[in-house]
Amino acid sequence: MGWTAKASAATPENDIPVMADRGATLRPDAPADVAPARDTETESKTQTIEFTRATATVSLDCTDFSLRMEPASVEYYLGLLYRDEATDEVLRSSAGPLTGRVADSFGDTEFMLLEIDIQISGEQPATVYLPDRCFEGGQPRSEIRREQNE
Repeated sequence: MGWTAKASAATPENDIPVMADRGATLRPDAPADVAPARDTETESKTQTIEFTRATATVSLDCTDFSLRMEPASVEYYLGLLYRDEATDEVLRSSAGPLTGRVADSFGDTEFMLLEIDIQISGEQPATVYLPDRCFEGGQPRSEIRREQNE
């Protein structure tokens, strides 16, 4: 699974950063001045990502993650980048094939989910990033951003 992003939309009123490689279309549509190969972020509480064969509705917040794939019969894989709080390591993992809906409220876990790579076989991946505001002081994940900047 790839972990690069090449094109995305940017909207200031949104909450969740989402980046997509060519082949996946983000809604809201990218402004005309955003070139397809330019790395930019879009943020929203719920983001729709259109692949060729399916549409993913994704939500990633400081405490919750959900993804619904339509049609539900389409198989997809998730690449996860997370921080294991017990060992203080940043690790990658994968899950799949999956179908339909996945949801997780992080609750009392020992990991921090940082980004999610969504891959449908034969299509370019789309990556969803934890919102920057989750790294600000007072938020559950603020320690991670502080450590990354040191």
